[in-house]
Amino acid sequence: MTDRTACLLANHGMIAIGENLAKAMWRAIELETIAKQYYLSLAIGGPVLLSDASIDDTHRGFAGYGLQDADKDKKPKPKRRAPRKPAAKKK
Repeated sequence: MTDRTACLLANHGMIAIGENLAKAMWRAIELETIAKQYYLSLAIGGPVLLSDASIDDTHRGFAGYGLQDADKDKKPKPKRRAPRKPAAKKK
């Protein structure tokens, strides 16, 4: 799997690797999602193929998308809830 992080295995499933378990799991789920999208596209006539220029442009746009190496040690910030308004009193 030189220069690869995941692979579909004919009639056997897949294999995904990562620097840690979380990254390997993310890649496995991503591969499963992409495989399902491809399978479903076949049911409606097949996927629309992009030109090399469109692929390059999309690749640049997704350069910072998803789980990044710099993010692996960061803990998500807890979400703050807006204060609740007291319920109106019934007369």
